[in-house]
Amino acid sequence: QTVKDYVDDINYSFGYRTKTSLHQYWYNINGYGDFNYTHHHGYRGRWSAVLYLKTPENGGKIIFERADPGRGMYYDVDDSNEYNYTRYYFDPYPGMLIIFPCWLEHLVEQSTAEDDRITIAVNFGGECYKP
Repeated sequence: QTVKDYVDDINYSFGYRTKTSLHQYWYNINGYGDFNYTHHHGYRGRWSAVLYLKTPENGGKIIFERADPGRGMYYDVDDSNEYNYTRYYFDPYPGMLIIFPCWLEHLVEQSTAEDDRITIAVNFGGECYKP
């Protein structure tokens, strides 16, 4: 399957009955000391994806942050889980594909690896509205 096939599968599971279209793509090469500030991929697409090609140890995790207005109510929970998190991270590995809504804020930790982390990022179309 292609990245677009996976995105279309997710798109369909969320109730959209039209296929997505590729809006843009780019590559990132992050070396020692590099990081990415908190950002999102806009509101004109629907889905974003990142494919990890090279992931050295300590190359930096990707961290997703809740963007919904209720996120503040979870700061003092007794048991953190997938339903009440405010930040969620992935420690990437080569070949890992992460697909997420275009509006979801995320960042990449600073790399302390001597080797480069290489990724391809992609945005797919359809209208996307911030929740």
